[in-house]
Amino acid sequence: MNDLKFAFRQLLKNPGFTAVAVITLALGIGANTAIFSLADAFLLRMLPVTEPQRLFFLSPAGGRGVAKTFNYVTFEHLRNQAQNSADIFAYRSIRFRTGDGQSRELVNGQLVSGNYFSGLGVSAFRGRLITSPDDQSGAEGVAVISYRYWQRRFGNDAVVLGRLIDLNGVPCTIIGITPPGFFGVDATIAPDVFAAIQLQPKFEPANAELLTSFGLWPFTLMVRVKPERSPQQAAAEFTVLFQQILTERG
Repeated sequence: MNDLKFAFRQLLKNPGFTAVAVITLALGIGANTAIFSLADAFLLRMLPVTEPQRLFFLSPAGGRGVAKTFNYVTFEHLRNQAQNSADIFAYRSIRFRTGDGQSRELVNGQLVSGNYFSGLGVSAFRGRLITSPDDQSGAEGVAVISYRYWQRRFGNDAVVLGRLIDLNGVPCTIIGITPPGFFGVDATIAPDVFAAIQLQPKFEPANAELLTSFGLWPFTLMVRVKPERSPQQAAAEFTVLFQQILTERG
């Protein structure tokens, strides 16, 4: 009860944040989103990845647009339970202030789950990409940079791997470079830097404790449907699993 009272006091102190939190929670666990569909986005078919025809955005059935956000607790439940039908992974766009001294700049970035690159079917141009161990609590901060950013910022430096890059004040080790032509899953954003989701509270410390405790960080979810399953079968399984979440939470 003391924890609940503290949480409500924090919410009342910041009504703007409260509105965002309530909307996010509704998107993540609202009863009206209990029926899922797999949104087939044309741009996904253009990605330079393995079998892009099996990639879909997870979206509430009947919802407009190709992607909707869900909270992290929902993502974890679906990822852990839907392995027979599809691999599910998450990402969230973020702006990074990077560099040092006079050369600091704002760049587009993405926070990604540990299975993001493997789910997409992307291989590193150099080094390695983010994997599940990098997304565990307490793991060291690592970053992957785009081929384009490697050219622009580092001048094709062959020894960029292992160097530290400052992201919103958090030092991260560059471990890999994405292949040429890979622009993420949204060409309008085209991230320059990728980091693991587990670092989110450090990158965005404002309200981090409250958001983390409630699992309210909003993420876009994508799935790679297994070869032996149809998109309709996968969507049906996600619906059943989501109903389990609603039941468990009363």
